[in-house]
Amino acid sequence: MNRDYVTLLPKLYRLKCVYLALIVLTIIPRIAFGQTTLADFETAAASSDVNLIPFRDLRGEATSIADDVQRRKADVDSFKYDVFVKRKNNIFSSIADEKKEIEKIQKDREEYKSKNPGVSTSTFDKDIEKHQENIKEYSEKMEKLNKEMDAPQDAFERLYHARAGLREWFDKALSAVSDARSNPTKILGSSPSKEDVERLEKAADTIKYKINQAEDEHKRQEDKAKKRAEDYKYLQSRDTPI
Repeated sequence: MNRDYVTLLPKLYRLKCVYLALIVLTIIPRIAFGQTTLADFETAAASSDVNLIPFRDLRGEATSIADDVQRRKADVDSFKYDVFVKRKNNIFSSIADEKKEIEKIQKDREEYKSKNPGVSTSTFDKDIEKHQENIKEYSEKMEKLNKEMDAPQDAFERLYHARAGLREWFDKALSAVSDARSNPTKILGSSPSKEDVERLEKAADTIKYKINQAEDEHKRQEDKAKKRAEDYKYLQSRDTPI
């Protein structure tokens, strides 16, 4: 093989890659817009949630993530934060009661020893050991309960990330809708009628308004899920009652 041709091969390959990249950047967006019609925009404008997205490919991706959000919502429904708080506070209370009993027995033992020098206090000692054993058991319950909170913390974090991911797809849809409104020929073809342009603009404005509202609600729910995950993490680390 010609030596010059061999030297030229890497350059030709790079040029081919650049050419293919340009095709991807210029043709794929046209295909996405080309598959979307004015009717798709008007149908989307009359819809809600992910059906507000008039572009089939974006809507498909968003629908998949929306389904994941619903699954994550179902996952967290079984966890009741207030119940976890109550359970942990009850264990703290039980440990505190046991410690008070130990203090009381220790005081009684000292009193008994002062009045009965040299007499065995084994009964008091056994009672103290019993309460110390109870504290150990409650501490083990606390450790188990803290471990239980891994599940809801993880579930709320997954819900938070799923909602954040869905908002990203709405952002992509907003950008594409704005692009279509600014460049109606991408949807309507060359030389569209004034009436069709106005219909497209009206539908696009409605879609953008509804998506912005939906995004605001998703952001609120996203922040709520994030906050609840942080609540569980905080509760998990507490070594005193709330």
